[in-house]
Amino acid sequence: MSKRVVLTGLGVVSSIGMGKQAFLEGLNSGRNGILKVSRFTTEDGEDVYAGEVADSLFTGILEKSAVRRMDRFTKLNIAGVQLVVEDAGLTREQLAEVGEQVGLILNTSFGSWHSTNVFTQQIIDDGPAEASPLVFPNTVLNAAQGQVAIRFQTKGPTTTLTGIPGITYGLDLIRSGRVEQLIAGGVDELHANAAKAYAVAGMAVIDENGAGMRLGEGIGGMFMETLESAQARGAHVYAEVLSYGIACDPNLSQEFTKADTSGESFAYAMNQALTEAGLAPADIDAILVAANGNAPFDQAEASAIGAVFGDAAANIPQFNLKNQIGETFGASHAIATVAGALFLENQQLPSGAKELNHVLVNGVEIGGNQVSVVLKRA
Repeated sequence: MSKRVVLTGLGVVSSIGMGKQAFLEGLNSGRNGILKVSRFTTEDGEDVYAGEVADSLFTGILEKSAVRRMDRFTKLNIAGVQLVVEDAGLTREQLAEVGEQVGLILNTSFGSWHSTNVFTQQIIDDGPAEASPLVFPNTVLNAAQGQVAIRFQTKGPTTTLTGIPGITYGLDLIRSGRVEQLIAGGVDELHANAAKAYAVAGMAVIDENGAGMRLGEGIGGMFMETLESAQARGAHVYAEVLSYGIACDPNLSQEFTKADTSGESFAYAMNQALTEAGLAPADIDAILVAANGNAPFDQAEASAIGAVFGDAAANIPQFNLKNQIGETFGASHAIATVAGALFLENQQLPSGAKELNHVLVNGVEIGGNQVSVVLKRA
């Protein structure tokens, strides 16, 4: 029999709040996290409006010496995982004692935009000999996750993914018996060059009043473990992870605006998740959608939901948190999963109270993968 896997710790850093409570309050109140970015403009001096995480949030969770020496991407990683570990009722010392039994699976689409840009700009401006060896390590995609593993002494399977949410691989690792516990999540950061590039490509809006995809940054994380492990240590359980489905729309590997609007691949992912969970479409009480403001992609997901749920789709509440925090890429599905677990825990959506037993969390990843995860009420 397949091992039951549950979520016992949640952490989130977003433009509407740091920590599960502030984040949930932001969702329920409809707080707008899309504001004028404080730390950069484009090269042309344009203001950028996006879902920025305030620098002041880091000082409340990271020691000052750490804040000074880390790049922003590493700060996001460590702050998010710190929140997960604390919420799971664990300490760094406890993790160190059982480090070989705890995995770390984090997903990112881009890694450290800032460090990569600084390093490459030095090469362009001054030549390869002048590039900083101190900056280079942070340009490696898994550098920040390595810092997380060192800080929290996790020594189990440690992987940096691109294009697949950490929760999916984490579920497979636990069910296969490789580990009993792991930290899973996703993270990405904002950068001026990325904002301008997406705007020029017609995939994002960066001015104050435009309509379309907004960019964001943050991290969503969760402590995953077997139900037996959670019960043995008396952990609080937010939700059970039943299944996932994944499929690829190759058109999305180019850009969101080229999505297959039929939604065939997304429908496959949702049906796969439902089948593996042993559920019928009628068993889903809410859907956290992946729609991000790009009309072709949004239409693809809407078509897929219509194909899977039929006429009942109109009666299933759908919630889109990207309206508040923007498209956070590698972090988006993880943050949505945290939201889904909190909705199940509190038996309430931002639209009002509702009996929730099963929630479907949709996501889209760089490269075209579309993912659906089924969460069950604890």
